[in-house]
Amino acid sequence: MNSNDFKDTPVLQVGERALDQWFQTTLLELAKEKRSPLSVEEQLYAADLCSRFARSEIAFGTLDGQKHLEPLALLLRSALECEDEVQRIRMLRRLGDVALFTSGFFAERVEHKGLAVDYFVSMGEMAYSNVSSLARRSRNSWRELYERLGKNFKVVMHLLWDFVQTTSHAKNTDLLAAYREWERTGNARLHRLLLSQGFALPHRTPRG
Repeated sequence: MNSNDFKDTPVLQVGERALDQWFQTTLLELAKEKRSPLSVEEQLYAADLCSRFARSEIAFGTLDGQKHLEPLALLLRSALECEDEVQRIRMLRRLGDVALFTSGFFAERVEHKGLAVDYFVSMGEMAYSNVSSLARRSRNSWRELYERLGKNFKVVMHLLWDFVQTTSHAKNTDLLAAYREWERTGNARLHRLLLSQGFALPHRTPRG
């Protein structure tokens, strides 16, 4: 799956640092509304995942000269072949993140391509659980988070499904255009519009 498969997906258009808080606010409010059993830490991880993967340089690796989401099997092989434990943890985390991002945002496209969402779920659960196991050996403080992510992978995925459904009609592309225009002009009307949509804007004096 390459970057062209996702170029018209509105939620991926939100990528500026000033909008990171929007992901967090929206996801946490949605989790509260849906009475999600996820811990706050898991909800924040999902929001951070959205922020990171909204940036194409993080979301996509390069394969054969094109930007792609790395195949999960290739990521798993790289992790298993990695002799350095710290790097192996990073690769497994990447595997879990790609599996969650893909199944959370693009389940329909995945199935349209003849792939099963359950495959991504299994790979993601395995990856996060192994991150937790390796972190336990190194007594890392965030091992419990990855243990919960491994156990609750489907619950996090469903929260992302709800997020996509909630934001798909919010005209994110238009909001991004409004943000860019506000960033350029400092227009007071756009400032109020963006704030009303939950955007955390850097401080500047509105004009006009």
